[in-house]
Amino acid sequence: MNNYSLALFFHIVGVMGFFLALGLEWTGLWQVRSARHSQEIRAWMGILKSARRGGFASISANLTVCVYLTNRCRTG
Repeated sequence: MNNYSLALFFHIVGVMGFFLALGLEWTGLWQVRSARHSQEIRAWMGILKSARRGGFASISANLTVCVYLTNRCRTG
């Protein structure tokens, strides 16, 4: 396995992680909107907080890999 294949794998995993975090955030926001008690809101806010962290980590890793892939394609 060469560096390009490894970078491409991490790129795909990063995109999947980003969309997972996005789905969790949408679901969490929907549940917060329909919550009837403050305890429900607190529980979903914790999930939203972790989804934001995971989404940020996925995007950061993805940008790093994209820079590598772009430089590799540019140099041939």
